[in-house]
Amino acid sequence: MAHVMRMLGLDVGERRIGMAISDPFGFTAQGAGFIERGSQERTLSLLREVVGRYNIGQIVMGFPLMMSGEEGESARNVRVFSEQIQRSLKIPVVLWDERLTTAEADKLMKTAGLSRKKRSKHIDEMAAQIILQSYLDSR
Repeated sequence: MAHVMRMLGLDVGERRIGMAISDPFGFTAQGAGFIERGSQERTLSLLREVVGRYNIGQIVMGFPLMMSGEEGESARNVRVFSEQIQRSLKIPVVLWDERLTTAEADKLMKTAGLSRKKRSKHIDEMAAQIILQSYLDSR
């Protein structure tokens, strides 16, 4: 059987990075928690660990464009971070339009009856899952 690579979905925030991982065949995305951002070296080291543990072949990173479709400061920061990841981890990174994913994640969790406190703990992971799933569905 051919060697299968999973994909890692990331929702990059200022304090946390939400994560989701695809199944080996690239059909579904499952939430995989989050990492707290620290120094650049520490953050890249934690990501390197996840990439190794799950045999990740590609990263799909939420790209927070403005509603107009233009790149604002957040999008520029994510673009720079994606370039650092590609250089450091030697793994391809796809930037994926994530407009409204955090709002969508919050709405899904409200519908599920999660308290504000629980939602804030899981919003990054859920957003990463939505980002990765929409990328997988588009292929």
